[in-house]
Amino acid sequence: MQTRWHSLVKLLIVIATPIVVALIPIRLAMQPWTVPFLYSLPNFPPEVYGMSDDERLRLGLIGMDSVIGPRGVEVLREARLSDGSPAFNEREIRHMQDVRDLIGWLFPLHTVISALAGIAVVALAARRATRRMVGGALIAGVVATAVSVVGLGVFAVVGWDIFFTAFHRIFFEGDTWLFLATDTLIRLYPEMFWFTITLMIGGAILLECIALAVIGAMLRAGTRRV
Repeated sequence: MQTRWHSLVKLLIVIATPIVVALIPIRLAMQPWTVPFLYSLPNFPPEVYGMSDDERLRLGLIGMDSVIGPRGVEVLREARLSDGSPAFNEREIRHMQDVRDLIGWLFPLHTVISALAGIAVVALAARRATRRMVGGALIAGVVATAVSVVGLGVFAVVGWDIFFTAFHRIFFEGDTWLFLATDTLIRLYPEMFWFTITLMIGGAILLECIALAVIGAMLRAGTRRV
């Protein structure tokens, strides 16, 4: 019999699934491997203002380190171009601090939600009487996730500029994320960088949805093979 407690746990799973699924590939993408991988793609735009490939890679890794590394944006203040001049201006440093602040609370929140959702799934799946409930909750969460990802994916492909602008206006205050084409951040991370990452994240989320849908269907069927 489904009790109010069971209903609350199911609701937690449904709500948590899109958050958990979406942020896993985002966290994986916010790692140093992303920079050399994207730079190596054949269609990745070259740097047109005289920066060598080695220098671009070095600074690209420093930029990533500034948002996930222990020293924060201090590494940007210390970074230098090949001619000895500062690699990043104060506007760029402020934006990277904003990014660091965002993931500073978003990623820990994701960890907490993932843990709670995992406990909820295990608690319901452990008993045959409630196994179908967790299967249905997972499938409902997957459907919500997939619909959202497909909708945002179409939006990103058809209107990338609008999508990119809307994303920054939602998560960042002011206009510190607007830069000149000659600014280092744009030279390191052009729009193709973020467009490709967005597609990769969307594809990874859909793969996660397929896997969870299979698991949810098996649980709903009452099978023990999970």
